[in-house]
Amino acid sequence: MRELELCLGEDHHKIAGWIKNGWLQDRLQGTHRHNGNGNDIHRIREQDILDFIRNHPQEINLGKVDQTWFLDLVLLKGREVHVKQGHITMQALERMTWLRNP
Repeated sequence: MRELELCLGEDHHKIAGWIKNGWLQDRLQGTHRHNGNGNDIHRIREQDILDFIRNHPQEINLGKVDQTWFLDLVLLKGREVHVKQGHITMQALERMTWLRNP
């Protein structure tokens, strides 16, 4: 969850609230850690983050997110972009699927 805190610019209490509300799905790793660490490690898949953003966009403060990570997640989903003189080519833009429903 720590990585997600850094990427979204939110603290673990807010993210834990999203999980508790059922807005963001997580999986527990099964480490059986002590109570101070929440008893376990939370694993959150990229697709679950995308689903959360799609369903609850009002929860995301774009001023706080790690911009490179966020754009890669929602626009490119890990695909390579061809840049020509500092601009993304139209071909690359046409291939992007920005938060479309599957």
